[in-house]
Amino acid sequence: MSATQLLSATQNLSAVPRAAADGPLAPSRWTAADIPDQAGRTIIVTGANSGLGFQTALELARHGAHVVMTVRDEDKGRAAKARIEAEHPRGSLECGGSTSPILTTCTALPRRSSKTS
Repeated sequence: MSATQLLSATQNLSAVPRAAADGPLAPSRWTAADIPDQAGRTIIVTGANSGLGFQTALELARHGAHVVMTVRDEDKGRAAKARIEAEHPRGSLECGGSTSPILTTCTALPRRSSKTS
């Protein structure tokens, strides 16, 4: 298959019947249900009070992660945390702004590691 044919095939996938589109060029059907168990993991999510950051924090908490929600506006962050907790996720949450102790530690890590190498 030439590059032109490949490009044409990928641009026309939406017109291909679903059964025929299950080959290597098929669009991804990945969903949040595909997230593996995150129990025992701590994950920092930036911009977690809205949009993609909120959805990421929600789904990771649903899958058992301890999610550190970082936000610019701590009031909005607390409201987002309450919305997620209302869904009774398996994981746990904490919310902090840019002065959160965990963020201060994470910011210092690259500086510390570069001094020790």
